Amino acid sequence: MYAVYGQAIAASVCVTFAEWNPSYFTVSSGGKRISRGAMSNEKHVYGQVTARHSLLTHPDATTTLFGKEIKELFHIKLGDLIPLLKTYVVIPCGSSLLLDIDLRHVLPNAPSELFVKTTLEITNQNRNNRFVVEDGGPAKLFVDVTLHHLIDEGMFY
Repeated sequence: MYAVYGQAIAASVCVTFAEWNPSYFTVSSGGKRISRGAMSNEKHVYGQVTARHSLLTHPDATTTLFGKEIKELFHIKLGDLIPLLKTYVVIPCGSSLLLDIDLRHVLPNAPSELFVKTTLEITNQNRNNRFVVEDGGPAKLFVDVTLHHLIDEGMFY
């Protein structure tokens, strides 16, 4: 599906695996702290990162920025960028960019677990935004979004 907007904003998106959430790996049970596993330098991740805008709510009005099935595991290390299929998303002026992040990681000899799951809403108030995603899962992500007003900057794609 394609759309043409008279006045639009291009958003460049970058997602980085920033660090581990240490509190995820140790939990309290009956007053004792127990470990949920090890924080390693590498994880096997799958899932989706999708983008949409706030003016269209139809489920088909999304674009996939990252999409891997469990059989297509992506190996990620601390500090790595998640390899997005697209780094620019165009939305109409007056709308918000919504980024849906739903990633899981595979543990050895165990079912997959949540890695990160959240929805970010980016408004056109600021042109440069860094979002720190900490949702109680094992990972912390940095999501960097830069907005370009296409009319103002003369950018055309």
